Formats: sequence, structure tokens, C-alpha cells
Amino acid sequence: NCTVTDSFQLSVTPQLIAVLPNDTFICYQDTIPLNTQITGNGLGSLNYSWSPSGGLSDALALSPDAFPLDDTTYTFSMTDSLCSFTDSILIKVNNQMFLSIVTNDTLICYGDTFQIKVDTSLVTGPKPLLFSWDISTGLDDTSIAEPYAYPTDTTLYSLFVVDTNGCSTLDSITIEVS
Repeated sequence: NCTVTDSFQLSVTPQLIAVLPNDTFICYQDTIPLNTQITGNGLGSLNYSWSPSGGLSDALALSPDAFPLDDTTYTFSMTDSLCSFTDSILIKVNNQMFLSIVTNDTLICYGDTFQIKVDTSLVTGPKPLLFSWDISTGLDDTSIAEPYAYPTDTTLYSLFVVDTNGCSTLDSITIEVS
């Protein structure tokens, strides 16, 4: 009756984990921080990378700023001296919005009234749209795209349009009064 005994040592490295922000939505040309938190430090020094690198302030940083122009899935990779961790975040991007005040900068006589014309077909954001003129003086309605204007002094009017996602664009017109 023989007995053989042997032993070995098993080392388990500390867990390597990071928590990324949830998938999110941004407006065209917005920037969002990718605040990533390390919750398991692993073993040794850590190296980080994000891909694709386009639309990031620093693809080798733990928490870069992201400014994609299209829907993008960013993959985060982290390695220590032995193990690796990977996760991803989807950033959806609202379409670029365009607004065009068709009426050129205009000269009117004191007391005249005319309608400002706006091409809203170029506003690609989800409807309904919210229209807001920045100055109410000399406009019959500041909440519509094409109000009637009757300024008494030269005035720069700016029209802001906001879609249901909260994304916005603007255009301006100067009306000179003689």
C-alpha cells in the first residue's frame, strides 16, 4: 500500500474590472466624457485603450471625451501584467440639423411690416420642432418659424429650433430700419 503526495500552489490574481457609462445619446457635434471607473485593480500596472480612436480626445486614456459624428460603438480594453478586460459603449448621435432663413438681411422703412421666410425642410431632427426667436420686440409671434417683423430700429433676430431630442440649431437675420 503506497501513498504518493504532492502539492502545488495556485495563485489567483486580483480581479480586473472597469465600469463604463451606459449607452447614451448625444446631439451632433456634442462632446460627452466617457467616465470609466476601475473597480478591480488587477495585478501590476494597467494599460487602457479605446477603439476606434476617431472621435476621442485620447484613445489611451481611462476616461477620454467622445465626440463622434455618427452612431459609434467604442470598445474599451484594459490589461494588467497577466489578464485583460473588455467592454463597450454605444453612443447614438442625432442627425446634423440645418436651418435656413430664406429672407436675406433686409432694409425696410420705418413702420413697414414683412414676413420672415424660413426653410424648415432642412431641419432633420425628430418632430415636433420648437421654434423660438431670441428677441420679441418687433415680431408678432416668437414661437413660430415665419413671424411678421416690424422693428423700429435695426435688429439682429436669431431663430432657434429644438427637436424632440433636445438638439438645436439656429440662423439669424438682420433687419435694418431707415
